[in-house]
Amino acid sequence: MATRVRRVNPTATKSKTVSKTSSTDWKIPGPEEYNEPSDDFFDYYTLLHGTAGVGKSSLMASIPGSVIFQFEPARRNIRARQIDFKISSVPEMEQGQENPWKKFTTLLEQAESDKSIKVIGIDNISECYKACENNWCLENQMEHVPTKDYGASRGQINKEFERVLNNLKFNSRLGVIFTAHTKEREGELNTGTTENIYSPSGPSAVFEWLKKAMDFAFFIGYHNTKRAVHCRWDTIWTKCGVRDRFCNVKGKQLNAFYLPEDPTKGYEMVIKAWENQIKTGIIVESSDQE
Repeated sequence: MATRVRRVNPTATKSKTVSKTSSTDWKIPGPEEYNEPSDDFFDYYTLLHGTAGVGKSSLMASIPGSVIFQFEPARRNIRARQIDFKISSVPEMEQGQENPWKKFTTLLEQAESDKSIKVIGIDNISECYKACENNWCLENQMEHVPTKDYGASRGQINKEFERVLNNLKFNSRLGVIFTAHTKEREGELNTGTTENIYSPSGPSAVFEWLKKAMDFAFFIGYHNTKRAVHCRWDTIWTKCGVRDRFCNVKGKQLNAFYLPEDPTKGYEMVIKAWENQIKTGIIVESSDQE
């Protein structure tokens, strides 16, 4: 994992000053010098995807020291420390309504220096991307993204979106959890075959970034009528970036684990699973994963 620093500007652009380093400063790590995976779950990037209302936001709200950056219509039924972002169109912003992307990058800087904040939730990532897109259109005096420029404009939007979120990942002390809705799309299974799987919905640029950037990707849905976090599942897009985590007490990898009925206890169960303290959990053969 990348080393965390105490104080950064997570949205700053790269400095133009070129550091003067000598080739003598470069060296290959010695045979006993290893990168050790962090023991802190919030040092990793995590995605929670699932259908609307299944409990993704409630799970984030149960994390101590969390703040939810709410890009979806404000959730009034959840007790959470949250900031609401309205996705304004270009004409609306030209008439004086707030620019949610500028608000987002400004508040990321504030969150970095606010020691009461440990984790931020971005709910959801597709709407966050839309805010970035509309900001680009506003700055370039366009109402919509051009479709006949061979992807040049879309490439600039993707570059800005990834710049901010990658800076947050590699240079911030904050933990980050994203949410997304779920849809069926074609994907490759662990067997090498291609089938329709449940995966995050949204623009293709968002999904491609998620595939590169997420350390963990969990699906929150139902298993045997009970809500469960699916962390390793062939027919659902999941990622479990550390092999010896999310196992049962005997060290066998979990495919999923149940969430408590009390939504305020969701965080406790996730950390219990992270620390391999679940006695049984859900473990199924690949052929039984539907």
